Amino acid sequence: MSKKYCVHQQKNIGNVIFILEGAKTEFDLIKKIFVDILGYELHSLRRTCANGFELHGSNRYSRIVAINFQGNHLFDINSTEQNKLFFRISNELGIKPENAAIYYLYDRDVKSYDIDEVRSFVQRYQDPFGTAAGDQGQLLLSYPSLESYTVSCFRTNTYSEEYELGKDLKTYAAQRAYTIQMIRKEEHLLHASEEMDLALHSLGINEYDLDNLGKTLLQLYDAQQRDYLISRRFHLVSTLSMALLELGILEEI
Repeated sequence: MSKKYCVHQQKNIGNVIFILEGAKTEFDLIKKIFVDILGYELHSLRRTCANGFELHGSNRYSRIVAINFQGNHLFDINSTEQNKLFFRISNELGIKPENAAIYYLYDRDVKSYDIDEVRSFVQRYQDPFGTAAGDQGQLLLSYPSLESYTVSCFRTNTYSEEYELGKDLKTYAAQRAYTIQMIRKEEHLLHASEEMDLALHSLGINEYDLDNLGKTLLQLYDAQQRDYLISRRFHLVSTLSMALLELGILEEI
């Protein structure tokens, strides 16, 4: 049985930074969750935009920053690119990244990376506030793509579905009208988190520590890779709900 959650209505989360792989779908989803449903403030800057940050909503106690690196590859997560983004965030928004929770939201694109490459990033970026080695940020992967989160907002037993590539999952989601636009209620966020738990349970990960998620995220990655070697497909899982749990937006009941 999966865990059950509620939304912490009055939770102030301070400043949170999401560094996104894509410049369209990811931004739409972040806005839908944090502005339209939760009522937070969002500052977004896409790599395709030549202007400054775009503001959505107003909540000085809970501010989300959504931003891209100039490239859309995991290897862009490096000190040079980080410093460029952090300078802009600090200079233009007055937000100190060193004091913010940071999440990297990327897809497990099997055509773009080999196994060891991605695993090294999962190992390195384990904590949104930084590790003892000084690597700040937590890598939240979607298998095979971000659409797995959208599907999990609506479909039960999402983990039973398998796809190799994000484009295949996108077709499946579109055919069933599982779209970001249809994510409208807190119940959808709760359903997605429960689906994530069901996926972890199916892998034998029945408990995890929200203050130390590195081990759990690595276990999930290794399990997905083992299954992929057999079926050449990934079970649908998104770890985006981990951010909502870590931030205290969702609470177990």
